[in-house]
Amino acid sequence: MEQQAQQPWRILAIDDEVSVLETYQAILRATGDMEDQHSSDINDLNQLVNLGSEAVEEKQSHFDLTCVNSGEAGYQQVKGAIQQGTPFAVIYLDMRMPNGWDGLDTAIKVREVDPHVRIIMITAYADHSMTQIRSKIGVDFEFLNKPINREELSQLTRLHIENWERLKELERYREQLELLVERRTAELKLEADNHKQCGQARSFNPVGVNPTPARQASHRIENFGLAGVIPKTKHRGIKTAGRKRELNG
Repeated sequence: MEQQAQQPWRILAIDDEVSVLETYQAILRATGDMEDQHSSDINDLNQLVNLGSEAVEEKQSHFDLTCVNSGEAGYQQVKGAIQQGTPFAVIYLDMRMPNGWDGLDTAIKVREVDPHVRIIMITAYADHSMTQIRSKIGVDFEFLNKPINREELSQLTRLHIENWERLKELERYREQLELLVERRTAELKLEADNHKQCGQARSFNPVGVNPTPARQASHRIENFGLAGVIPKTKHRGIKTAGRKRELNG
């Protein structure tokens, strides 16, 4: 999947324990180092295969981690990120936080402002059943137990970021399609209005205004054909000719 070094994926960690937040930082730092090493290995391989051709630009850190120690602070971070157009892709969320909102309350509030962010709930205690959590925030979340397995969290983070990227791409396609449909609908409405106005203009005759002879003739042709404007002199000519023949006879 293509990445942009200028726009790293944003991850929010919400936990009331400083040591846990430091663990998240270490995991993401190690994951980023592994990705950088992978890019470096590819560059080395490309140079060997292409006999010293220009190397591919190495990618910078892919993750931008924000750490907060309460659900309320996490909610404000998510809300601000949406307003600024820089949403979080993944949230690491502790379920048990005694001072303030717990993990489930925080997840409910977060879903109200960002329904697309991926939530990974991490806890050593099962304060809420899976059925209860699903009934509150749906099925789009992960659940991990403490102590944290670094490799598992790293893999889950990559997986959810990829899913988040696909969803954002689908949203962009949907918005483009809706815009095209809206434009085409407006064009068709304009064409229909113009056609209707042209039809009304052809049949409209202002009250109190005598139509010109040309307009009278056009109206007669449209409604009665050529018979509406050609004088009926044929029968008169026949009678006159008959009278002349009688006089001469």
